[in-house]
Amino acid sequence: MDYGIAPYLFYLFAFMIVVSGILVVTLRDIFHCALMLVICMFSVAAIYVLLGADFIAAVQVLIYVGAVSVLLIFAIMLTARVSGIGIKQQNEQVPLAL
Repeated sequence: MDYGIAPYLFYLFAFMIVVSGILVVTLRDIFHCALMLVICMFSVAAIYVLLGADFIAAVQVLIYVGAVSVLLIFAIMLTARVSGIGIKQQNEQVPLAL
């Protein structure tokens, strides 16, 4: 039984989802985190295309990648410019939480 290139593409996109998802939560620059989120969402849309769900893939790209991610990136860029300081992702209260 030969499936062609589809299983390899699935594993490639699944790997991209896992790696970009890990980078979303571990990168220190919030703009790069937003870009990794866009890559993750595009990879999910690609898996939808592989599964034959073209409408869901189009909705994924139009709504999540097109609207939410662009809005998130604009908000990050505008708030960083208005405040004049970098956005800090570290919290000093971690010992209190533990």
